[in-house]
Amino acid sequence: DENGIGIDTNPESTVLGVASDTVSVANGLHALMTQGGVRIDKAAVDDTPGVQPSLSLVTSHNSNSPGPELDLRRISTTPAANDTLGRLNFIGRNSAGEDHLYAQINTKIRTATNGDEDGSIAFRASRQGTAINFLEFDMDGGSPGNGEVCINTGGLDVDFRVLGDDTTHLIHADA
Repeated sequence: DENGIGIDTNPESTVLGVASDTVSVANGLHALMTQGGVRIDKAAVDDTPGVQPSLSLVTSHNSNSPGPELDLRRISTTPAANDTLGRLNFIGRNSAGEDHLYAQINTKIRTATNGDEDGSIAFRASRQGTAINFLEFDMDGGSPGNGEVCINTGGLDVDFRVLGDDTTHLIHADA
């Protein structure tokens, strides 16, 4: 609703509209709006395999339009190179019961100049407890129109391998 977080109680979809700080509960789903963002979780977490996801984005359009879509939008009055646009963190527990960042997808503005906008996306994974870039698509190669795809951007001792339909080492580079 316009005064807070509205939750559609239809089990097929959950729709959120945020206007102010509030807490709503429907069908075991908690939604909390804070100055830092929105937190959505289930009242009781069930780790059983096959349990429904905590958040689903669903569209029921009967057309060729894309959907569902998720926009991660950064609105800044002073956009600049290397501003982080959005980040997806994949966090799980380690053997000590502590939260650990196991993987991450990070996006940045590389060039914010109107008409010459460039961006990058980096994929990180944890290796021996530290998140390391292992794949990056960077569209800013020093001048507009240049770019690169870089594998093993963390510079670790990581082999590169491409599999074929009947071979495990169609292309192989031993680091």
